[in-house]
Amino acid sequence: MALTITTTAAGPRHALAIAMAMLASVALYALLFGWVLHKPLSVGTIADYFSIKTARAAALPSPKLVFFGGSNVRFGLSCELAERQTGVPCVNAGFLADVGIDLMAEKFTPLLHAGDVVYIPLAYEQYLWDRDFVVTQRDAAYLFAYDRATLRRMPMVRQLHALFHFDLPYLASAIAENVLAKTGLRRQAGATRVFGAGNLNAWGDETGHTAEQGRVFEALIAATAWKLPPLEDFTPERYFYTQVLEHFIASLRARGVVVVGGLVQVADDVVIDPRMIERVRAIYERNGAGFIELPNRSQYPRSCFFDSVYHLNEECQRRHTAELLQALSPYLPSTDQAGAQRR
Repeated sequence: MALTITTTAAGPRHALAIAMAMLASVALYALLFGWVLHKPLSVGTIADYFSIKTARAAALPSPKLVFFGGSNVRFGLSCELAERQTGVPCVNAGFLADVGIDLMAEKFTPLLHAGDVVYIPLAYEQYLWDRDFVVTQRDAAYLFAYDRATLRRMPMVRQLHALFHFDLPYLASAIAENVLAKTGLRRQAGATRVFGAGNLNAWGDETGHTAEQGRVFEALIAATAWKLPPLEDFTPERYFYTQVLEHFIASLRARGVVVVGGLVQVADDVVIDPRMIERVRAIYERNGAGFIELPNRSQYPRSCFFDSVYHLNEECQRRHTAELLQALSPYLPSTDQAGAQRR
């Protein structure tokens, strides 16, 4: 008995229908999270910071001083004080820890020119962040929702993680943030302060985070244990974040920019193995950059910290900046040189 096989167009049509439905669902998903439903109180803050800080960096003449890094830079250094004391225009490019250094480099490299000085004091654990960690942070949502032009210039792995960053918890929190934003409610960032770019001054410094404002966080700071990476695991050259940092340093030096590394501020009861500092120093020096280790290793009493580890209050922000400027002065142009170059 012969076996007869018949074919119809139903199979291909069904496959095409499924494929079209999948494409439509992805398009709807992208439209929802990319163009309709944003998180203005958290992710939107990244957009606000970039708008303010890149605009200032673009407007400043060279030579200029740039403090570059995460929130420890935003809270811990004062460009206003630095500019007033040195006469060199300054921008505080301190953001949030979950803004990747690859994104920071993409945004700031074109704005930096010969004679500029960039100071970079990263947190110890940042040197050990791998690619998977970096590409899945909050800036993935920022790129897809607020800055697709920059996203298109970034590697495919960044683009895919940005596209597929969103999920049901994000949807719920985005709805909540939009409701809160419309009612005028904001996250508290001190006794009477609220979180956001409204706390930045014209230089990009965090302001208003005084010791008085920080009293509500005293118990938190007192109970916080600083956890530095174990020395035996501290091999920064193996990790994505450090590799991008080294490429960033090389690209800046090729543009004639002076790069100086430094140490993040921590409490003075934290024991830091000198070998860890030397490994941090080596990252910068093997790439032709300078390095500053302050006499106190950037360590301050817990009373100096505001709302979390690495965040100095405003009084100690000025103290730390003044101490840094003494060590940074050999790298800075003189006031006469800076004025002549700007003319």
